[in-house]
Amino acid sequence: MIHAVANNRDRVELKDGSFLKKFLDETVNKNPEERAEALEGDDGICSTHDQVAQDGQTSAPELEDKVDYHYVAFVENGGYLFELDGRKSSAINLGKSSKDTFLCDAARECQEYMKRDPDNLNFVIVALAAKD
Repeated sequence: MIHAVANNRDRVELKDGSFLKKFLDETVNKNPEERAEALEGDDGICSTHDQVAQDGQTSAPELEDKVDYHYVAFVENGGYLFELDGRKSSAINLGKSSKDTFLCDAARECQEYMKRDPDNLNFVIVALAAKD
């Protein structure tokens, strides 16, 4: 979620004084490794994450448990659809898109993920949308 918000700062309004705004402002000129280090050491974000995780409906795995969960984000920028994946060295340009076609374009990419492993039901899709 941080990845998606950070790459859409022009579309997402963050409250002044929030942990996330402070973190993003302080790391805007850092490289990915420096941002990861800053994120790991950010007490405000860590405590907020822990608090929200406690409110969840499922139990969290133990720190020692091996998990195979991973997040990617799809964003439209400059007329193109991009996949943001922290495990890759840069954003992946998936082709033309627009604000009007973004949802359909991103859904198409989600369907491609599902086609690769149709029996795997371990996925979640979250949309960040404007508040009306």
